[in-house]
This record gives sequence, structure tokens and C-alpha cells, in this order.
Amino acid sequence: MKPSRENYVPHIHEDEIMKPQELTRATHAWGAPERIALVSSVDEAGKPNLIAVGWAMCAGMEPPVIAIGLGSKSHSCANVTATGQFVFAVPGADLAADVLYCGSHSGREVDKFAATGFTATPASQVRPPLLAECLSNLECRVIATQDVGDHRTFFGEVVAAWTSERQEQRALLLVGDGGGYETLLRNDIFRLGAVRA
Repeated sequence: MKPSRENYVPHIHEDEIMKPQELTRATHAWGAPERIALVSSVDEAGKPNLIAVGWAMCAGMEPPVIAIGLGSKSHSCANVTATGQFVFAVPGADLAADVLYCGSHSGREVDKFAATGFTATPASQVRPPLLAECLSNLECRVIATQDVGDHRTFFGEVVAAWTSERQEQRALLLVGDGGGYETLLRNDIFRLGAVRA
């Protein structure tokens, strides 16, 4: 049955009409909060790297598939393209400073494992390491890719999963200006937080 618009009353006032807006600001209204993850990869020689990602989602259940979006020119994109593997790690809110570092520095210039102190733990099915400090780790093998503009989306089949029994269980989020979130750390670009307890 089609809803009737006979007695329809708009939910907005005249001064709230849509107006043109800068694209970044308009898309941010939809994009925050978003879950933050770390992606572990290795280059062809086996040297590990980390990148913080916000563009990730569950892309399938049977088989389980995680999709991540990486900048096409990033070191991590080159690694995942070359090896066809990555580890998707979910950091807790207590790791905000280390995650911000991983998202703000290039693996071409620094060793992010050494700089942050993350513990690289051998994975069971893929070459990139697990992150012992994270709440969960998903070992992924790339089954498809899609290039869109300046990013490449990798679809990774989850081939092994690990969870932690750490005390910190709050997931780290990229938060906007909305309420309900505790801002844990911010810089000129990012604001990291968690759901207020």
C-alpha cells in the first residue's frame, strides 16, 4: 500500500531548505562516525607495514568477505596488490595515538611497527602479521579488486579469525561533531573517539 501524501506536513522549516555545499563537508555528514581499522600488509621481501583505514565494510557472508579502500598511491596499496593478502585488525580505543600515527605517516618513510610498538604476531594463513594489541584480527586473501578514482577497493576473503580477551573492548571510531562520543585524540585532519560510556 502506498503512503498517502494528502495530509503531508514537511518536517523542515523554510530556513532549513537544502543549499549547495562543499562536497567534503556534505559527505562528512554521512561518513562520521565510522569504524577505524588497521590493515597489516607486507611487501614482496616480507617487510610489514600498517595503515589506518576508515573505508571498510563487510562485503559478503558466504564466504565471509571484508572490503577495504586504499589510496592507489599508498605503500599499503602496492603491498596488497603485490601479495594479494592483508590482515584486517580492529583496534581498541586505547590505541588511538598509535592508530593516528599509522594513518598520518607513510610506510615508505618509517617503520610503523617500530614507531608504535605494535607486536607483530605470525598469522596462520597469510604472510602479513596479526597485531597482538588489537581486539580482533581477520586474515584475508584478495579475491577481487575495483579501481575507482584515486582509490582501489580490495575484497578479501576471511580465511582465519582471531579475537583478544583484552580489558579494553571499546572500538575506535572516526567521529564528527555529533554528540554521544568521547574524543580521545585529534589532529588537523582526524578526530578519533569512542562511544561515551
